[in-house]
Amino acid sequence: VRKVEKEINSRILFSPATIRLALITATLGKNMMLVGDVGIGKSAIAELVCSAFSQNYGYWQLSRFTVPEQVFGSVDLKKFLEENQLVYNTQDFTNKDFLIFDEFLYADGKVRSLLNDVLVARRLSIDVRGQQPVKARAIYTTGNYIPDLTSEEVKMQGDVAIMDRMHFITFGELTSSMTEELVKLRFKDKKVGERRFEKPIANVADLDEVRKRARNLLTSSLIETFGRLTRFVSELQNNVLQKEYRVSRSEEHTSELQ
Repeated sequence: VRKVEKEINSRILFSPATIRLALITATLGKNMMLVGDVGIGKSAIAELVCSAFSQNYGYWQLSRFTVPEQVFGSVDLKKFLEENQLVYNTQDFTNKDFLIFDEFLYADGKVRSLLNDVLVARRLSIDVRGQQPVKARAIYTTGNYIPDLTSEEVKMQGDVAIMDRMHFITFGELTSSMTEELVKLRFKDKKVGERRFEKPIANVADLDEVRKRARNLLTSSLIETFGRLTRFVSELQNNVLQKEYRVSRSEEHTSELQ
């Protein structure tokens, strides 16, 4: 996994923290949204992480014109014509190791509604077969902006629920100096700017091993430390609340509150 991190950092510049978070997402099996300027390397980071561990990943560029058949699979015409059943050929989608959705928030409402269930429970409910398990270990989404989550229109579209499904959200911007540096480096090193690995340099089992070792680190002493930290934060919060209450009762302590 360290080797993967090093290889991706040699291809995507100025984003070491985002790359590490993308690897953590893959390790823990979570959802991640990468937000930032065009050209910062959002989808490239996601694709490099996925292709480093498996070539069996899905990538979709979404828009308001994207229909469910383009993402989840075509309609099974034989079942439709012979049995009058609407069934989708979803096996390709449900069996991917990783999923990447570029410009996720531009997707049509129906597509996002179906993907919401995939993000939450790794299941797809699109036809008469009911809930189908989705194998995807981690899901990456990208976007150029974060919507105003207080807007009524955004709430109606379900963007608030979608954002709640993201365990990690990162932000990045591309400055003019960074752009100049990237152009220079791309002439010197062909690896810079590559979007994917032609073949995996690790495998999904490596991620399972990292997760297993991390879980074993949770020893009794560490649990005790977390307990002490939790009690400390709780006491600190109580003290702050009591202090605010006391100060609010006395004008002479206004400066202390500030």
